[in-house]
Amino acid sequence: MAQYDHLPIFKAMLSLAVEVEKAVRYFPRYHKYTLGSELRGFCHEGLGLIAEESAGVAMRYSPAGVAMR
Repeated sequence: MAQYDHLPIFKAMLSLAVEVEKAVRYFPRYHKYTLGSELRGFCHEGLGLIAEESAGVAMRYSPAGVAMR
């Protein structure tokens, strides 16, 4: 079991991702591939960020926007 599966924020984000998938299914074709794709990407990115942070490998950014570890 991954370290982040039990976190309430991960469970909530996963539920949101599932609901977005269900909603996008009924979008008109144009929006399904533009807006739907963007919404899916945000959800997947959020899940990835939660997993990275729980593992302690998240990238930090300086005020200048430079990636740091």
